[in-house]
Amino acid sequence: RMATEEKNIVEFLQIHGCILSEKLCTCGQPCTLNANENRFRCRRRNNDNGVRCNFSSSIRKNTFFGQSKLSLSKLLEMVTCWLTLPHPRQGLIMSMVKVHDHAVVDWSNFCRGICINIMISRNYTLGGPGMIVEIDEAKFGKRKYNTGRVLRGQWVFGCFERGTKKCFFEPVENRTAATLMSVIRDRILPGTTIISDSWRGYDPLLSDRDYEYLRVNHSLNFVDPTSGAHTQHIERMWREVRNGIPRFGRQEDHFYGYLAEFYWKRQYPDLNKRLHYFLKDVASEYPPQ
Repeated sequence: RMATEEKNIVEFLQIHGCILSEKLCTCGQPCTLNANENRFRCRRRNNDNGVRCNFSSSIRKNTFFGQSKLSLSKLLEMVTCWLTLPHPRQGLIMSMVKVHDHAVVDWSNFCRGICINIMISRNYTLGGPGMIVEIDEAKFGKRKYNTGRVLRGQWVFGCFERGTKKCFFEPVENRTAATLMSVIRDRILPGTTIISDSWRGYDPLLSDRDYEYLRVNHSLNFVDPTSGAHTQHIERMWREVRNGIPRFGRQEDHFYGYLAEFYWKRQYPDLNKRLHYFLKDVASEYPPQ
């Protein structure tokens, strides 16, 4: 039964392009796949000297799943749990898959690495004529004595495109006008209607002819009474981000990975389809050789 299950998993990963279905030997001849060992082998004799080829290679070599000696069934189960379970999940994955904590940590990092690469490669722009983009910045970090004063953390600039619900996040060093305007000009197309709060870092937009700019003063109103401008969509998105990032036990140097994880999962809200799309991204980032 276990051999059959492993064989089905191999075929499943081959369909998604994560591992090879065929492989050429170094002698130039096609290898034979040994399903019991999950290895490509070549035993052909050389016609010139009669020497038999002794090539052997694991189907997991040079693939995303070659980073562990755990069975493919355990790895796929662990990845599925990572894709579908909310934080905190480490203990639950250990119990469900029956693996050690270091395996869960390692594979969580491997999966987040895929999300990071995807977020970077899909560095698309938002907006354009007739489009509305809400912008805002938020700081993620530790708080002392629950007073709300952030001692340290990471500023993140975010945009939300109305209608399409597309968004992007970009960690920034600070929220000065120079920093924020650099990201805005790089990621938001001319002709966009931009809406923000009244943070002074956005003041250059008041005189920027590339954009139509509306702002709302949150110290006075949630919705501007004159223009109707509001930033409720991106504020809701920040709540989703905070709920999707662990508050305890989070290593600060892993923050970008958690942000990328949220970004990736937000694109695929259907839990039943996440594994399919994730494995497609795995195949693109780790093309088997």
